[in-house]
Amino acid sequence: MDESGRIVLHIVGDENGWGLPMYDGYLEFPRQDESGIAVLYQDHAVTVMPHKHFYHELALIIRGRGTHTYQGEEPVPLLPGDVILIEPDVEHSYFVESQMTIVNCQFFTRKLNMDFNRIQKRGNRPLETIYEESQVLHRWNELRREADIFWEKTNSEGTAQEMNATSVRRKGIIGLSMKEREVMERICLDMIDEQNLKDRDSAAIKSMQLQYLLTWLKRIVRRQNTVSVTQRVDTRQQKIQNVITYIEEHLAENIEVKDLASQMYWSEGYFRNVFKEFTGFTPVQYINRKKIMKSIDYIEKSNMNVQEAAEKVGIYDPSYYSRLFKQHMGYSPREISKSS
Repeated sequence: MDESGRIVLHIVGDENGWGLPMYDGYLEFPRQDESGIAVLYQDHAVTVMPHKHFYHELALIIRGRGTHTYQGEEPVPLLPGDVILIEPDVEHSYFVESQMTIVNCQFFTRKLNMDFNRIQKRGNRPLETIYEESQVLHRWNELRREADIFWEKTNSEGTAQEMNATSVRRKGIIGLSMKEREVMERICLDMIDEQNLKDRDSAAIKSMQLQYLLTWLKRIVRRQNTVSVTQRVDTRQQKIQNVITYIEEHLAENIEVKDLASQMYWSEGYFRNVFKEFTGFTPVQYINRKKIMKSIDYIEKSNMNVQEAAEKVGIYDPSYYSRLFKQHMGYSPREISKSS
C-alpha cells in the first residue's frame, strides 16, 4: 500500500510483465469488480512483453522512464505526464529503462460475446459490463479524433523542432503539463477509491468518472489542436521555434526568461503566454525539462557522474539538481547513475 492506504502493485518479474494470464497473445482483463472498468496504480520494474487485449486502455506515466512500441512502429520515449491511448486488438509493449509508475484505466466499450466471457470469467461468473458502454465509446472516439487530427497536422506540416515542442508529440500519446498530470492522477485515484468501495452504485459512479476523464482529455487536446491549426501561419510560431533552438544550443548557460522575451521584442508576460500556447509548458518548465533530459544523456552515453552531468547543463547546486530531477522524472538521479 502507499501512504494513503491505496493498493500499489509492484510488478518485478513474470512471463509478460503484467502479472496476468495471457491467452494467444491477449492479456486477461484485470478484473476488480463487476463493472468492466479496472483502474490500477502499478510500479513496473521490468519490461512488458508484446501483448494485446480486448479492451481499451488509458495509461498515464507518473514517474520513471522507458519506451513504448505500438503496432510494430519505432519505439517512442515515455516520460512523466505522457498519456497513452491504446485500442483493442493492437499489439504493444513497454521497455522499462528505470522503474516506471503507471496508472492504467482499462475498460470495455462493447458487449462481451461468448469468447470474451470464456476468457475473462473468474470461476463460473462471467464478467458483465453494467455501465453505459455506448457513452464511454462515444467519449473515447471523440478523444481519439481530436488527438489524431492534431498528430496528423503536426506530422504533415510541422518541423522536427515543432514535433518536439508540441504536447501531442506522437500518434496515440498525449503530453500533459505537470498540473494536468496531477489532475488526471487525482481523477484515477478517485476511481480507485470507488473501485475499492464496491457498493451498489460504484459501477455507475466509475462510468461517470471515466466519461469525465475522457471528456477532460478531449478538451486539453482540442485546445492544443486549435492552437496548432489557427496559429500555424502566425509569425509568433517561427519566433518560438527560434527561441527553442536557442535554448537547446545554450543549455549550459543561465537562460533568463526576460532575455528570451527581449530577443522577441515582447514583454515578459506576453512571451510566457505565447510560449506556453505553442509548447504546453512555461519557459522555465521547458528549459528545466530540457536540462534534465540532456543531463541523462550525459550520464548514460558519456559515462559522466551525476555532478558532472548537472554542471554540463549549467546546474551547479547538487541539491537543486536532485530536486529538479525528481520533480520531472519521479525518482532520484542516483538511481539512473547506478543503472548506467
